Amino acid sequence: DMTNIFNQEKTAFKANVSMAYVLYKIAKNTDDKPMGFIFRYYYSSINNNALFKLPVIIHNHETLNNFINDSVYKISSQDYVQRDNTKWKFYSYLHCEIVLFKTDLTVGNAIALPQHFYQSSNEKNIIKFD
Repeated sequence: DMTNIFNQEKTAFKANVSMAYVLYKIAKNTDDKPMGFIFRYYYSSINNNALFKLPVIIHNHETLNNFINDSVYKISSQDYVQRDNTKWKFYSYLHCEIVLFKTDLTVGNAIALPQHFYQSSNEKNIIKFD
């Protein structure tokens, strides 16, 4: 559950989704008559089946909700699984893979600033608000 992951993180993170799915096409015999179907499995891989071109940074509840909504929309539209100019058609999703990329960015739900902000001349410019 993405909300639980978000609540456990102390810093911002990036996320992307990849879906495993099946495509099919009609199998034909030598007389060009249909004789069944051929299925092809596409495994979930962030390298070649990523839902987003770049990972999405998540640093507050608004970006989390946008990520979830955009993911649902892209998955339901099936745009990225359509194969134009081929006979392969979408058959079914099998499962998804969510990949998280940890960052050290103190954006959104961070508890404290990184240590380097407290060193040297920066420390006199930091004001803590409760």
